[in-house]
Amino acid sequence: KVSCHYNGRPVLEQLSLQVADNEIVCLLGASGCGKTTLLKAVAGLLPLAQGEIRLGETLLDAPGVSVPPEARHIGMIFQDYALFPHLTVAENVGFGLTGQDRGSRQQQVEEALALVNLQGLGERYPHQLSGGQQQRIAIVRALCMNPQVMLFDEVTAALDPEMVQEVLEVIRDLAGSGMTLLIVTLELAFARAVADRIVFMDGGHILEQAAPHQFFDNPRSQRARQFLAKFSYTTVSKRKESA
Repeated sequence: KVSCHYNGRPVLEQLSLQVADNEIVCLLGASGCGKTTLLKAVAGLLPLAQGEIRLGETLLDAPGVSVPPEARHIGMIFQDYALFPHLTVAENVGFGLTGQDRGSRQQQVEEALALVNLQGLGERYPHQLSGGQQQRIAIVRALCMNPQVMLFDEVTAALDPEMVQEVLEVIRDLAGSGMTLLIVTLELAFARAVADRIVFMDGGHILEQAAPHQFFDNPRSQRARQFLAKFSYTTVSKRKESA
C-alpha cells in the first residue's frame, strides 16, 4: 500500500508488490506511469506518503521509519551512470570499500573489473570510456557493496545501439547468478528472455502481472496491448532509420 507524491501530486497510489528472493522482475509501462518512482522508493531516495517497504524481515520504510539508502543493502543503477568524474575507474569501483587494507581493496577492485571484462582500465577516468563501459563500471561498483537486491532503471536508454548488448549481457549474467533483480527496461526482447515475471504499470498502479510468455503473447488489459503495439512499432521504425 505504498503511495508517493511529487509536489503534492500522487505518482504511486496504494501500490503493493512482493518480489521473491532470487526473482527477476521487469517493470514495464509508458513514461510517467511510476516505474522509476517505485525503484527510487525501494532504494530510499524518495519518501513515502503512505505504506511500508520491507526487505525480508527488515523494515525499511514506514510511518516514522526510514532506513538511509546506504544501509539498505540495495544497489541502484541509473540511466546516466552516476560515476564520479574526478575519480579513476578503480577509485569509482572501490569507493564504498571501506575498512579494508590497500592490498585487499585493490584485489577486490581488479576482480570486479574482470567480471565485466574491463581489466586493465583501472587508471582511466570515466570520460575516457565509452558509454557502455561507463555503465558496466556503475554496475560493478554497486556489486562491490554486496547488495541483496539490484535495481536497474532503463540503464540502456542513454547508450548508442551498438553498446546496448554489452550492458544487457552483464545484467543477463547477474540474472543467471541468482541475484534478486528489479528492472525497468524498454528492451522487450530482453525482458521476455530474462524475467521471471512481468509487472505492467499504468497511472501509478500495477495493472497486471504475469510470466513473460503470458504477458507478451496474451496481455489481459487494453492498456498493455496498446503499449506493446506502440513500442514494437517505435522499435521497428528506429531500426529502419539506423539501417
